[in-house]
Amino acid sequence: MDNDAIRKEAERILKDADFHQAKPDNPIAELLKFLTDHFKMKMPPVEKTLGNRWIWESLGWLLKILFYGLLAALTIWIIYWLWKKISSMKQTAKPAFTVSQAERKEARSQYLQQAEQAAQAQDYGLAIHCLYMAAVTQTIRDTDFHRAEFLTNRELANAMEFSGYQASEHLSRLFNEMLQLDEPRWFGKTEASLSHFDSMRGLHSDFSNQLTLKSTSNSRASVGDRRYA
Repeated sequence: MDNDAIRKEAERILKDADFHQAKPDNPIAELLKFLTDHFKMKMPPVEKTLGNRWIWESLGWLLKILFYGLLAALTIWIIYWLWKKISSMKQTAKPAFTVSQAERKEARSQYLQQAEQAAQAQDYGLAIHCLYMAAVTQTIRDTDFHRAEFLTNRELANAMEFSGYQASEHLSRLFNEMLQLDEPRWFGKTEASLSHFDSMRGLHSDFSNQLTLKSTSNSRASVGDRRYA
């Protein structure tokens, strides 16, 4: 057979029905075809008129607006949540107690009056202790202010805060001298005399006069009571 005859025979075989075997049935493909045909009959394609294009473009813009609106709302909520979180952290960091200057002045004034009354009654032990407590009210930490009367002298000494004052070392020394003068006469059996009271009065006056803050803008500095100068 020549080449032309071979080519014709090949074309005949390819066109023969026996050569093309039937493909196995695919139920999924058949289902998809059925659904496609069904929708084509029930819902004919929408004509691409000018009105239809305007509707779809409007829907697109509406979806964009909704998306960016939700994004902006989420951003605002996150910023608000962070602000509340930071605010609560700042509030937690504040001292448990905040003592006003008026409270300190009132407490100090009461102790000074008690000291004067005790000295007039010649109860020098009480007079010395009241002067000591008057000094305590001026420089004790806020967190220990309201329970100062229930602390020992050593605990009070540990609760003092002199770092904010100019003469912090001198104030600490004066306070310890007052503590040494008060402790054995208030808690112990050592008798207190007028000379002891005069010594305490001089220490307290010096202590009060030295209460000058490092920052002049702070109004916490107080001047010693001139009755004990």
